[in-house]
Amino acid sequence: METNAKTVLIVTYYWPPAGGSGVQRWLYFANELKQLGWNPVIVTQQNAAYSLRDKSLEDKIDKSIEVHRVRGWEPFKMAQIGSTNTQQDALTQKGFWGAFKRWVRAECFFPDARMFWIAPVVRFVQQYATHHKIDALITTGPPHSSHIIGYRLTKKLSIPWLADFRDPWADFFQNKQLSMSKRMQKKHLYWQNIILKNTDLVTVTSPSLNQKFKLTNTTCKLLTNGYESLLKGKQSESFSIVYTGVMKAIQNPTNLWKVLGELIQENSKFATDFSLHLIGDFDASVSHNIQSEGLQAHTEFYEYMPKDNLEPYVTSAQMLLMVSVNDEDSYQIIPGKLFEYMAACRPILAIGNPDGDMSSLMNKTKTGQVFDYSEKIHLKEYITAAYDSFQRGEHQMISNASIAPYKRSELAKQLSGFLTEMIS
Repeated sequence: METNAKTVLIVTYYWPPAGGSGVQRWLYFANELKQLGWNPVIVTQQNAAYSLRDKSLEDKIDKSIEVHRVRGWEPFKMAQIGSTNTQQDALTQKGFWGAFKRWVRAECFFPDARMFWIAPVVRFVQQYATHHKIDALITTGPPHSSHIIGYRLTKKLSIPWLADFRDPWADFFQNKQLSMSKRMQKKHLYWQNIILKNTDLVTVTSPSLNQKFKLTNTTCKLLTNGYESLLKGKQSESFSIVYTGVMKAIQNPTNLWKVLGELIQENSKFATDFSLHLIGDFDASVSHNIQSEGLQAHTEFYEYMPKDNLEPYVTSAQMLLMVSVNDEDSYQIIPGKLFEYMAACRPILAIGNPDGDMSSLMNKTKTGQVFDYSEKIHLKEYITAAYDSFQRGEHQMISNASIAPYKRSELAKQLSGFLTEMIS
């Protein structure tokens, strides 16, 4: 470790072997901060109930980074009782047991089910601080229990604190699915504002969330997600659409399946050339709609894969499928996976809010187009035009220059500047 390196302690629930896009933001930021002369120290959970695991990400961690794992009770492990699927179905599981679990999660766990991690981490960091100088503290949520940790620590230790919001808090779509009482909704909003008012710096991943949070804390800054490096690979000879990650019921693009089913019925050549590759963890409604629209013969489902194994599928695609959430507040969400897709330099077909931040970013970078969940006509025209280009042998590619500002090494320089300003 460099003798003059400032220590930044990062509290993050998601850390390898966690999988998915959420873990990658601070995994790679920590690596980049190390290269920029900081001393990142990670505090994460020892016995975390990750729904997705990717042990290959452990090899991506800079070996010189200090990692501390703190044990806390994980109620999600109990929540899996009575469920035949992963914890991803907890928000849509039917019957009394499903409704009961949603009620408990909404009304008994605040700010989330990781609340039992708060006190052990606060104790650990207090003890750590007696032997080590901490120059800055970062908490990242969700889970937003991490921010409660930050609030308590700064009251005890007076450390400059950056609160990083990867997603909204009070109006996050999952809270609506839980049918949360008005009392709990007010409590979430109250504590969101407490965090915003007491942190020294706030970072968010979308312009709309930045604008909203600036009303409470003027230090709020935009720090989007990004990609590590450009991916290389040969495009498939079939007209392939590829999706990777989790697709919950609220993300299921039913009109897209209808449009693809119609194109298969109407165009025999399209039916021959078309293939759909769905890689990851999918709600049961997705496979049901795939079958009902006659797509099963053209579709391959794959289990969740480590990030490195995904690259050949992503780079071979003629088109990458991105879905946000079918919710009125989705305009303020830019999924982290969008940037991983950008790195493949393939056109992106997105389903979400066409007036939201994801659409604005895709228009700015010319990486694809966003269609509303209710759209059919223009969606069909877009896919037909892409297929016509494919038939003419025109392989569409995204310009590297348009996405260069979103490389993580560039974003980390911004973060380093934010931290320097905060502690000076």
